[in-house]
Amino acid sequence: MRAPWVLYVFCLVLWCSIACSSTDDGVGPVEQLDQEFEEEEEIFAEDEPGGEQAPSQGKESGTGLALFLGALGVLGLAVMLGRNREPARTTGTGPSREELRAQRLAKLGQLSGGIDRTFPPAPDDQNVQTSTPAVQDNGETPKPVQTMSSYTHLDKQKPISKSKPAEKLDTPTEARGKESKVTREDQPATNQSITALQAMSTDTGKVENRSVAINRETKGPSKETQKAKPKPPPKEVPLEQLLLSTLSKVFDIKVELATQGNTKAQAFKVLYLTPGELPTPGEDMVGKVVEIFDRRMRWQYDKVKFLCQCYGECEAILRDNGNEVLGTLAECVKDLVVPALLEELKGKSEEKGDLWSDGKSGNEGALYLFLSRAAGWSDDGVNVTQGLLAAMMDQAVHDKSFHPTMVKLVKVAVDRIKTVKRMDEILLQEGTMLTALDAVLSQPGMTTIMAAALDREVEEGCHNLGIYFEQKSILGTLLSLTTIVPMERYMFPSPATLPFMSLRGFPKPTVDDLRIVEQHVHEGLHRIHEVVHGTFRRMMKTHKETVLAWIAAILNMNELRTTVSPQMGQQMQAACGDGYMLNLSAVLLHLCMPIVRGGQDKLAKVDPAYSKSQPCRLNYEFETCLAGGQIVSEESKGAEKCRVPEELQGQFNFMTEIFHLTQRALNVGLIPALAHHQRLNRDIQVHLNAKQGTAEEEMVKKIQMLLVTTWDCCLNDPVFVQGVTEFYLSQSRWLQLQLDTCQQGLKETEVQRQQKRVFSQLPEFLVKDMATWFRFVVTNSMVVHPSILQGIQLSPFVDCCVTLLERPDLMPGPIPASKIVGTLLSFTESGKRKRGSQGWGTGIMTDLAAMVHTCPSVQTGLGPALLHTYVSVDVVEGLDVDKDDFDKYGSRFEIAKLLESLWQWQDCRASVLNMCGTDKFQAFLGAILDTLLYQLHDSLARLANVRKIQKAKEDEASWKALSIEEREEKQKFLTNEERVGKSFMNLANSTLGLIDLLTQSEEVCKCFTTAPLSQRSASAVIGFIGALCGPKASELKVKDMEKYNFNPRQLLLQIVRVILRIGREEALDKDGFIVSMSTDTDYSPKYMEKAYSVLVRDSVIDPTEMQQFQKMLEEMNVLHEAAVEEAPAVTPGSHLPSWVEQVEAVQLDAVVLAEKYVLALGDMRFDAAELQDYHSFQQNASEALDPRSPKVKALMKEIKQLQSNLPVHPGAAVFVRQDEDRMDMVRALVTGPVDTPYSLGCFVFDVYFPDGYPNRAPVVKLITTGNGTVRFNPNLYADGKVCLSLLGTWHGGDASEKWNPKTSTLYQVLVSIQSLILISDPMYNEPGYDGMKGTAETEEQSAKYNNKLQVDTVRWAMLHQIRQPPVGFEDVIRRHFFLQKEAVLQQCCRWLRDCRDVEKLPKLRRAVEELKTELDKLEDIADIEEEGDEDEEDD
Repeated sequence: MRAPWVLYVFCLVLWCSIACSSTDDGVGPVEQLDQEFEEEEEIFAEDEPGGEQAPSQGKESGTGLALFLGALGVLGLAVMLGRNREPARTTGTGPSREELRAQRLAKLGQLSGGIDRTFPPAPDDQNVQTSTPAVQDNGETPKPVQTMSSYTHLDKQKPISKSKPAEKLDTPTEARGKESKVTREDQPATNQSITALQAMSTDTGKVENRSVAINRETKGPSKETQKAKPKPPPKEVPLEQLLLSTLSKVFDIKVELATQGNTKAQAFKVLYLTPGELPTPGEDMVGKVVEIFDRRMRWQYDKVKFLCQCYGECEAILRDNGNEVLGTLAECVKDLVVPALLEELKGKSEEKGDLWSDGKSGNEGALYLFLSRAAGWSDDGVNVTQGLLAAMMDQAVHDKSFHPTMVKLVKVAVDRIKTVKRMDEILLQEGTMLTALDAVLSQPGMTTIMAAALDREVEEGCHNLGIYFEQKSILGTLLSLTTIVPMERYMFPSPATLPFMSLRGFPKPTVDDLRIVEQHVHEGLHRIHEVVHGTFRRMMKTHKETVLAWIAAILNMNELRTTVSPQMGQQMQAACGDGYMLNLSAVLLHLCMPIVRGGQDKLAKVDPAYSKSQPCRLNYEFETCLAGGQIVSEESKGAEKCRVPEELQGQFNFMTEIFHLTQRALNVGLIPALAHHQRLNRDIQVHLNAKQGTAEEEMVKKIQMLLVTTWDCCLNDPVFVQGVTEFYLSQSRWLQLQLDTCQQGLKETEVQRQQKRVFSQLPEFLVKDMATWFRFVVTNSMVVHPSILQGIQLSPFVDCCVTLLERPDLMPGPIPASKIVGTLLSFTESGKRKRGSQGWGTGIMTDLAAMVHTCPSVQTGLGPALLHTYVSVDVVEGLDVDKDDFDKYGSRFEIAKLLESLWQWQDCRASVLNMCGTDKFQAFLGAILDTLLYQLHDSLARLANVRKIQKAKEDEASWKALSIEEREEKQKFLTNEERVGKSFMNLANSTLGLIDLLTQSEEVCKCFTTAPLSQRSASAVIGFIGALCGPKASELKVKDMEKYNFNPRQLLLQIVRVILRIGREEALDKDGFIVSMSTDTDYSPKYMEKAYSVLVRDSVIDPTEMQQFQKMLEEMNVLHEAAVEEAPAVTPGSHLPSWVEQVEAVQLDAVVLAEKYVLALGDMRFDAAELQDYHSFQQNASEALDPRSPKVKALMKEIKQLQSNLPVHPGAAVFVRQDEDRMDMVRALVTGPVDTPYSLGCFVFDVYFPDGYPNRAPVVKLITTGNGTVRFNPNLYADGKVCLSLLGTWHGGDASEKWNPKTSTLYQVLVSIQSLILISDPMYNEPGYDGMKGTAETEEQSAKYNNKLQVDTVRWAMLHQIRQPPVGFEDVIRRHFFLQKEAVLQQCCRWLRDCRDVEKLPKLRRAVEELKTELDKLEDIADIEEEGDEDEEDD
């Protein structure tokens, strides 16, 4: 029993070694061998000659071999244990094993009629396999038996299981008729069979006479007898017998010459031929072979197996036998097998109306059986050899009728792979089919067929939706295998979710179990990527244009993914899914690896002019470029853009095309997938919070876990992450290379001009996507796999980021700049993780934060660049909030955090302080004030609303008295206010913390003492102290303030400290900070004293600071008393001016007023003026206008419309001024509609038309903001931002509300502002407030909100406009208020009577009194109407 044990142990050891050494078959770009990349570089050679080459046979995966050897070992163990358990036979208990064997052989001899010795059997006839089941006497159908012929000539690609042969019978039919267990006594027969087979293969055609050997086998000679007797010498065999023997072997049946009486005895076991039918050498030899072949084919049920076996036997004859006759016979059979096999795979057309007809073309069953054997391994040992596969493809290429069959063959394989039940068992269940598919696609002839199929897909796909390529493409099903599934499928087990749902402890599995499942999933997906990549790489040599057009068509037709982000529970029906696009991106990354790892020489060959060139096959229409402008083609190619005209082909090398295609694939595939992943995680968390404490909570937790694991499995695949990272690092080096190339031999001004020209050809998304990816890696991938990128240097990316931030002329767009800032911030904050976690980089740079802080470009250039970025995010050209994930205040929050981090380093701090006193630094400080003003006021307003709802809920009786709908609506409102209030308070704390940090420097404090920044900061500080210490401060006393990040004492302390620091650097100048605070109309000594008492009482201020604050208050009170007289106390009935009755007594004739208004101002609706030096967007107009540009043509049409259509009426009017030199710079004046808090006020807007106009909306900024201190509407910010869906700055409900290049105009924008923003109840423009309209809480709040707007309208839209009329509208302002003097004053009286806000009432009265004084001065202009008449006469 030693031999079986040794065999079992040997197989087990061999299996373990192969299983441990088997690795992923080139699954990704990072794990490929250098040798493979050297071979792949042939694709990237320029002007490479054609010539299709047969690809070398790749190494097969060791997985199948390991599993097979393992199974063999287990089988051996089972047999061995069975023998050990067999009891020893005793005399008299039954026949011995030898006796049973002798009885069985005797019975077989009787059934077969004895051994026929009239014709020597074929040398290997005892091992000939049958393709049809042999019918036995007992009616049973035996299983096919593994034979020697089935494995001696197999393709050497994979080791095949060699089953032990059956016992030797007299004929091949008898050998197939019985199954017997293999014993050790059978081994000598096997050796003799091999010896006889070798003896037959001689040049002389002599073979050994096997009659004696067969007789000796029947008697079962012992080993001693075989060793004692020498082998008989081979005898010469007649040609007739040689042909019969060969035919028996090829056609897998006993072939004999027909004699009288034996033609019907066993026809199903023997093929009888007459002497004339025997294919002897001659002219009719081929015809005879065809007839024999046809006869044999008619008997076959499994024709695929029979044909494959015939071909394999013929190849063995040609390889091992030098006989010319047998070689001719084998070639003839091979020529018959190939077309027969193709026809069998093609199938017959089914009749219409047939019950079993399914309307599908092709014999799918035969195709599947063929593929099962094409992998090089099958259960019965009959496989498709490489020769057969090549011959089939060669004939199919020349016969187009077989093209659909070959395409169907690929689809059957792909569809079979798609049916995998678990994504972690792709290789286990369908590894053989993947191997077969790779073998088919690797054939040289298949590249032509695939190219034709892809050409058809391009033609059809360009006229369909993008999802066509996932659903209908020949490779679509294969690339759609992913663990990312639609949201609704997470409720049920699926191939994507089942591997994770079956983990132990789910939904809280162990990390080790999760990593094992992910590894198995990755192995299967990597194998798929390898198959597709190999196919593309082979096709590139002869059909490069087809492959590139197919890839470009997918990317062009799926651009919708960059603009639409589905919500939870939704899916994008028109575009390919995230999993499909990620797989396609992985394949393209694999193709790009020779460029990525090829160094500067390879990158230098990538042409940056591709995106704007005519041969560009990608759709970059209206894409924003890095240096400004858009990519606009003169002629839109539409669906045919993915194809390059023949005369333009070759203008760009392959490296340029595949590099840009990969960039676009990541933009269309990867980046939207990251956005979808983030949004789904956020939505499911919100859903989970809503379900807490309910029966559905557990189910939602499971769905959340599945969502996280399935998405992370794809997005955090280590091979994929490394590939994308390497690509973007090479892109960073490529961008830097473009800058360095322009510096060769040119002057500085010329260099900058050349660099800007190059960057104006590059899409902006290159930088945005790169920054988005690295931020995801730091915040997500490195959390899942801490060492995923260990050893990769990030310095090229960091250097590139700082360079671009320093050059606003190369990257004026604030969106990519803000994304870069967010990524660098995530680098610095990654240093806060726990000790012991893996860093990013080598042993020198073990932390991302250290990498950023030690970068030379960061130390000297990043700080000043951040100042510019902070200001530039104010107004964004071409912004669409529904498309771009951009928030101005969120971006400024990240800039502030990064500045705080850099401030700790002396070099970085010095680079910022060197900017003090410059216009850029003053603009930066002003932007900080605007941000703080918005964030703090908005957060405090939200907290006041929270307090109101909390008080309402405290009164349980009143709360329960409300209807269920009212309670739900108020609870929803409360939840929204809590969320937004907490978020804004966190932003406000950060912004105020930045001001606190900056003002610790004397240089920065001095900047706050100069006008106009001193006036703006003084007004802002007074507003903050009034909100915290005024009468409305009690409304902010919410429960659990820490929950909302609200600490009023800390806020007040920081504000006071800022006041003290600035005050120390001031000498009480006229326009200084302290004087501006003291003389501000909203200054209240009472509020300042309250602030002082709170800080002293709670001991939160240093004694020294307390004394300084007290002294400053005394000085400020003196200045205030000297500048402004104290207003008398306002009592009911005395808050109206003395002239009210006189004004109200005036009777206004609306018709007459309208006629005068139109007469005086009708011709002034549109005019030209010198605006450029006073315009908010003067820096945007850096280059001269091109009179032939689409923008100029569109503006000419705009002017004609504005000249005639602008409304001019006392109740609402719009006036426009255009710059005399720049027609793309416009200023508009919009009067407030009557019966609104803006009534009769004048609101000025600056408008700029970007280079992409009319494809991009104009940029609009409000100028009437009270020096940046007044927010006139939830959609009109204090910094001038205008939120309007038509401008892309507000979330539009549908496409009709968005900017339409064909129908939208400036006229539509201005009218929308007047009618949709300047309304009677503007508070309800705030998101979440509309549902509360009509309730007691919001009605009172809305009235007080309007009172505040009325005060601001009188101050800034009336009084300030009269005193300092905006440039271009001086005459319009004078005439407007002169003609509407009585109407304005009567309106102000109504506002005074209806004012509900006691705090605002004295301020409103004071403003109205000043307004009347200014209006009375206009009466001195007696000739204002005469001027209008004179202008008409001159015309």
